[in-house]
Amino acid sequence: RGMSSMSSSSAIRLVQITDTHLLQDPSYVSRHGIRAFESLREVLWLSCSELGGDSHLDGDSSPSFDFLIHTGDVSGDDSSSSYELLASLIKVKASQLESLSKQQEQQALVENPHRPVVVITPGNHDVVSYESLQEVAHTHKWTIPPKASFRLLNPHKIKNIRDGDDDGDGPWRILIIDTAKHDANGDAVHGAVSHEAIEAMRSVLSEDTHARNPSRRFLVVMHHPPIPPGNERSVWNKQCLANADEFLNSLPPPPENATHSVRYILLHGHTHSLYTRVGTDDGLPAWCAQRSCPSTCHQYLEDAETFTCDRGALPAYQQITLHADGMCTMRVRRLDELSERAQTGAYVTAEEDSLDANSLMAAFAKASEVQQSGSPVTHFRV
Repeated sequence: RGMSSMSSSSAIRLVQITDTHLLQDPSYVSRHGIRAFESLREVLWLSCSELGGDSHLDGDSSPSFDFLIHTGDVSGDDSSSSYELLASLIKVKASQLESLSKQQEQQALVENPHRPVVVITPGNHDVVSYESLQEVAHTHKWTIPPKASFRLLNPHKIKNIRDGDDDGDGPWRILIIDTAKHDANGDAVHGAVSHEAIEAMRSVLSEDTHARNPSRRFLVVMHHPPIPPGNERSVWNKQCLANADEFLNSLPPPPENATHSVRYILLHGHTHSLYTRVGTDDGLPAWCAQRSCPSTCHQYLEDAETFTCDRGALPAYQQITLHADGMCTMRVRRLDELSERAQTGAYVTAEEDSLDANSLMAAFAKASEVQQSGSPVTHFRV
């Protein structure tokens, strides 16, 4: 795998969390036996500690990652306070997450320009409380897409401005899309991309794709997946993106002189599970790859005919690195038993996928399990 000729500091580092399902009462235990607030706190602590020792999401030095991406279903009860709970955790140093009480965490709302850029795209559980999400996002300077629309970000430019240097531009763009069904008033589990958004997005992507930069790649951030997990009887078959074909057809193929065969990596939440689809899998275009992220709370079985909790899968987050040579590496990190962190610091590691620039389909076809540093890691080779 070729590495970038640019410095490692030019790589864009992201943390993805999803489906936090925070409740107005942070002490509430769900029917799955998980306190969503405590579970999220553990996951954020893990992400900070692994990506920089005593690093933090908010403080007086550069963060250990550039973007914190939440792919929807922030709330679990439509409460405005659930979004403030998320804000309270984002603004607390990792070292404090171990010792502060919830009340102290709520008071630790100190603005700092060095914190990661927070990007949130709404899920179906954020529809009823969408105005609350907008208000909290505005207060805390989070980036969200316009309602039922999309937003295109240049992560290289954002990183350069925040870091106070000029490393030039890079191949990546981040496209954040609102797939929530706002007209269903919270009654729809499935999602859709509005027709107006699709037409506008097609125009924007066509202009960018076929213009100056044949190495252009897009990280597409959304809540609902176009291609569901599981088999043909899975409950998820009717709970994903209702107009998936229309959406996928709006993503222009790469030009003939493109440096990468895979143009779009579709990053999503919603399913509370980890799975990957690549090129021609179940109708996915050859120039697309699709990647989910486990929830920070309970997980679901992919093949079940009803929503069924997967009690063998632990809460997790996803590390993502967008390299200057166009390669993308993704790694899911799961918690060990929640009660063991303070005593042992032990965690379970899982699935590292290197999404290489040129032959992603071949990479996944030739996946092989290897051992690295005592942890099970999956490498996808070309």
